[in-house]
Amino acid sequence: MKNERWAHEVGGLLFDLDGTLVCSLQLIERVLGGWARKVGQDPAALIAASHGRRTQDIVCRYCPADRDPLRERAELDAQFAESLEGVEAIAGAAAFIESLGALPWGIVTSAERALTERRLRAVGLPIPRVLVAAEDVAQGKPDPAGYRLGAELLGIPPAQLLVFEDAPAGIAAAQAAGMRVLVVGEQDPSGSGLACLRDYAQVEVALMPGESRRAMLALRRTAKQA
Repeated sequence: MKNERWAHEVGGLLFDLDGTLVCSLQLIERVLGGWARKVGQDPAALIAASHGRRTQDIVCRYCPADRDPLRERAELDAQFAESLEGVEAIAGAAAFIESLGALPWGIVTSAERALTERRLRAVGLPIPRVLVAAEDVAQGKPDPAGYRLGAELLGIPPAQLLVFEDAPAGIAAAQAAGMRVLVVGEQDPSGSGLACLRDYAQVEVALMPGESRRAMLALRRTAKQA
């Protein structure tokens, strides 16, 4: 751990959803763990490999040849949609978003749009104007298509965007799109030495004088240098 101050000027922010703005790990582990056992996969291994990926991509990778992948996906989607068990906002997320003022921001998630909006409403977080969901791209994370679309919809060059992510697939997608990444969590799961934050109370936001759509972001505490 380096005793260095992480600070960068940005033109906008993009967030992943699960594990980044909303904590839904309990629900995800229950649903995916049950499905893994059903299809003869190791639950822990499947969950670890699936973190940050779309349901259809998980099914495509792990569904046995003797099962209907469309039916399996529909069953998983239904289980995710029917429960908000254990779903809560990441600490400090609501106050952090409120502090952004006019700074452009959006969400790029591997979840379906309807499920994303339901979870955001359930935890009291706003639904942004720019929301790129699973059905909006042909290829999910780690493909950069979602983050590239997010940048296009915000109207901001990728190099001026900061992405908040927690999963290796999402980190790889954002980096491939040419964006800087800040990891939400105790450590960088990609092993790239990215800066990390435990919760949003660590992040300072200072809007640039005369530039309501640009800001300087800094971590209040020691973090690995990005």
